[in-house]
Amino acid sequence: MKRNFVVAVLIFRAMPVHAASFDCSKAKSEFEQAVCGDPKLSALDEELAKTCHAARAGMGNDARLSAAAPAVAFILYPAKNLTKGKA
Repeated sequence: MKRNFVVAVLIFRAMPVHAASFDCSKAKSEFEQAVCGDPKLSALDEELAKTCHAARAGMGNDARLSAAAPAVAFILYPAKNLTKGKA
């Protein structure tokens, strides 16, 4: 679990600010493909990324790590829950 948290924090810190906050040409999961395939979801994802980037800009490192925990849970939720029951 700690490893997942560290990986997610690194992803959270490195998220580029552009449509679909990640490179859609590399989208692999159903969640990523859904965001890339829907203009409204992509726009919302972009807005969320910009908001997160702006919020992190004014934080020190300790505050960034504390604030990252909910974002990590948000990032990991689709992968854990949207693919349940699929073989």
